[in-house]
Amino acid sequence: QVNAGYGSVWTVVKHGLARLDSATGRILASVPIPGCCGGDMLVTPDLVWAADPEHSTIHGVDPATNRVVRRIAAAGAPGGLAMADGNLWVAHQDYAKVTWHSPQDGRTLGSAQLRGWIAELLVTDDSVWVSGPGASTLSRLATR
Repeated sequence: QVNAGYGSVWTVVKHGLARLDSATGRILASVPIPGCCGGDMLVTPDLVWAADPEHSTIHGVDPATNRVVRRIAAAGAPGGLAMADGNLWVAHQDYAKVTWHSPQDGRTLGSAQLRGWIAELLVTDDSVWVSGPGASTLSRLATR
């Protein structure tokens, strides 16, 4: 996984995240997250999020300090991440389920049970779209 934000390129590495200079590719910081990260990564206005399916956790990294400042328990292999309507949306690949959480305190605000394997989340103005592998299934979840 790779993403851009805060003037840097962020990528998942073994046991954490790496922050790279977007002009040179030089590593600016390593963010250790033991055992992490096999899931998605997401850059938001406040934090950089990394899904950790092995430990059923989502880690929030403060880009000002390059340290984990928030952890959200996410039962069931969190994979895909998206930010919609101010909430953190999580695809639980092993359970064909999507949950949404308060990014401030991690509280689960809702969930939707779907069918089949979940591959990706896509955010539009008022929806989160959930696709299966190769777009074999497509579901729309309203965010409001």
